[in-house]
Amino acid sequence: MELMAILSRMNDRGATEKLRKVRQRCGEVWRYAIVTGRTEYNPTPDLVSAFAAHKKEHYSFLTVDEIPEFYKSLNAYTGSFIVKMGMRLQMIIGARPGELRKAEWSEVDFNKAQWEIPAAKMKMRRPHIVPLSNQAIDILEQLQPITGQGKYVFQGRNDANKPMSEMALNLLINPNSV
Repeated sequence: MELMAILSRMNDRGATEKLRKVRQRCGEVWRYAIVTGRTEYNPTPDLVSAFAAHKKEHYSFLTVDEIPEFYKSLNAYTGSFIVKMGMRLQMIIGARPGELRKAEWSEVDFNKAQWEIPAAKMKMRRPHIVPLSNQAIDILEQLQPITGQGKYVFQGRNDANKPMSEMALNLLINPNSV
């Protein structure tokens, strides 16, 4: 069968997620063909067990034992001060990287020691209040003279009117990821 040959080639090169999507799309075409009287049999369900399931890769994380060494490396980092402070703040408050890099000064309340992320920016479309520890406030106070005149706490390197790039924090963690 031609479909089996095509899917086998995809499987051989490790494109298991693509294989699943192609098999699924072909199944939709065959179901349409059955409904419109063009064929009587859909072979795609039989192909499910012919290939290994796609293994999702989980994001890597630091173990408790690795955190002190990472923090030492972070302190020794000589790149962008803004990126360095972004990583420190992320470690303290545990925000998603996308939320952190799009943080706006108007959302930070130093008096209440909180960062209110508006509903429009949140995955669940509800506002989220992040309490800020003394260490988090200290980081923000260090950033304020640098980026406080702009919109974003973590502004872009090339354009202060845009947030820091998606890759900035990733490159700090893994400089070889480019």
